[in-house]
Amino acid sequence: MKSVRFYISLLIFPLVLVACKGDTKNPDSDGSDSESVTQTSENNKENEQVTNSVFRKAMTTQELKTFVSATISAGITDLLMKDEGPYTLMAPSSDAFDQIPQEDMNVLLNPANKSELELLLKNHIIGENLSSGAILQAIKKNDSVTYTTLGGAKVTAFLQDNDILLKDASGKVAYIGKSDINGSNGTIHILTDVLNVD
Repeated sequence: MKSVRFYISLLIFPLVLVACKGDTKNPDSDGSDSESVTQTSENNKENEQVTNSVFRKAMTTQELKTFVSATISAGITDLLMKDEGPYTLMAPSSDAFDQIPQEDMNVLLNPANKSELELLLKNHIIGENLSSGAILQAIKKNDSVTYTTLGGAKVTAFLQDNDILLKDASGKVAYIGKSDINGSNGTIHILTDVLNVD
């Protein structure tokens, strides 16, 4: 009886080996494994971009709660999270938004006026990566420097008592307070006022 089992085991063992060998995948046979690795690498890169983006930096900055909320309402979060930019956010603080009359804010935050809110916010975004040092250097060359925002507005940076100020086309001025909050696709500077509300 033992010898019968032994012989059966001898017969089955090679079959098991052949079956297991047949299951072994060749990673180069159809390229699917390398495609999977490439896809995973791209996903990791995109996730890292989103995690370190200027919008995520804004989300973790206490002074920018209203700006973040308005950006979500305007539907431009993907631009600031997933796009490589670079962008410089001249982001008004929550205190700056509090200076806008409540009825005007209600109008801005009304879903029917989404395009107006989007334009307002884009007028606080410049399509360059500008550190405060770079802005300062540009000002020192000509006493001021003018940038065009994503919304098409012009903002002029200049110095006053060693502070960097921004002035919009209507003449409204905002100080840059906290500055150089760096993300993977740009930089954030916090403004004391909301520009381009008219």
